[in-house]
Amino acid sequence: MKTLKHISRIERQKRMLEKQKMEMAFSRSLKTKRFGKDIMKTIIFDAFHGKKSFEYKSEVYNQLYRYFKQFGSNQKGKKMYYRILAMLIRKNCWKLFYYNIHLNILSQIAGNYNSFIQSPESWIKKSNNARRILITLVKHLLVKYDTPEFMYDCWFSAECHQYIGGFIDAAQGSNIRKTNTGIKLSKRAAGLIFNVPSYFGYMQGLMWCSLKARGFENSFISKIIPVMGLQRFLNDTELKIQWLQILSDNTSLAAQHFNVLHDYLMDCLEQNENYSLKGRNINALVRQAKQWQKDIELMNDGKGKFKWKRSEIKETTTIKELRDVIAEIKVIELLTSVQLQREGRHMKHCVGLYSKECIYMESRIFSIRYEDSRNKTKTLATVEVEIKKRLISQAKAKCNESISDLTMAVLKDWAELNNLSIDNYL
Repeated sequence: MKTLKHISRIERQKRMLEKQKMEMAFSRSLKTKRFGKDIMKTIIFDAFHGKKSFEYKSEVYNQLYRYFKQFGSNQKGKKMYYRILAMLIRKNCWKLFYYNIHLNILSQIAGNYNSFIQSPESWIKKSNNARRILITLVKHLLVKYDTPEFMYDCWFSAECHQYIGGFIDAAQGSNIRKTNTGIKLSKRAAGLIFNVPSYFGYMQGLMWCSLKARGFENSFISKIIPVMGLQRFLNDTELKIQWLQILSDNTSLAAQHFNVLHDYLMDCLEQNENYSLKGRNINALVRQAKQWQKDIELMNDGKGKFKWKRSEIKETTTIKELRDVIAEIKVIELLTSVQLQREGRHMKHCVGLYSKECIYMESRIFSIRYEDSRNKTKTLATVEVEIKKRLISQAKAKCNESISDLTMAVLKDWAELNNLSIDNYL
């Protein structure tokens, strides 16, 4: 009998692919109306009571068991979670449970049972769309007064879950300026809350209000907010206000060079706490930032001296059948300065400077590598994970281009496996 070591790599890949196909077939049968609903009832009952003695294997059970366990000694919250799940099954919404993000949102809703204004059982299903189902359930249970649509995004973004309490306070009549929304709004900004474009997420909508209240043009706001990201606006210092004002002088130039300008400013602040933007203009800043970027590329030619321990985030290997080849796609963690510098040179971006963030566990860098049965190899993307937030904040292809659909699919599977959230504008 052949041992694993004596089996060829192509044969091992075929076996892994067959195993994945079997699991997908089981998953499809579980989602059918004929079998899925009854099986799901059993899964929820077993997870609620902590039983593991069922005949089938399901990732849904593991997720539900984990969420029930998170309630700990809070029996009322645990029972409310069970009530909501049971109600959704009766109303044929049980397919929501196949996605971890939906189960997480439902547990967040159940955890705020003290603020419920109606019972879950009186909720009426009005749509088959998962997002609309969850939003209407939040409105039914927790919302007394009209609330801007963009604010519901705090339920769907893991990094914004800490502001759910502020959302509930505002939805039940509290002054939005006095609630924990994440960004302190002026009186004028609060008055613009219902004018936020519907395509903005929770934190981006609050940024829009704050920038609009300061007199920035819509064209500037629409170009800059998707690039800014969450963490770049929360520390609302006077320096950043001056910086944004400088950028608004030439919005097209600002949008084109925003990433390098931001990184350059952060580096200047780190080197000199008294760094000032007084008397500077956008053209001078762009020239200085480009020169700084060139200096970084030269530094990447040196040998790294640092290494760090592997994080708790799991690496993965995925087998994909693409046309006439079988591809093996790996997500691996980079653990030394040398690896970061090589990745930066190969992908033509500045990841080589992220050693400090990795050493202090602020971020970790992963590389998505591709290899197929024809021995073709390439790096699909470089990924940054913010450890404390468990947030994938960046994923860039070569020359900081956007990642492909195939890479995004692999990234989403990896994120779900490790319970990571993905930035909205990635």
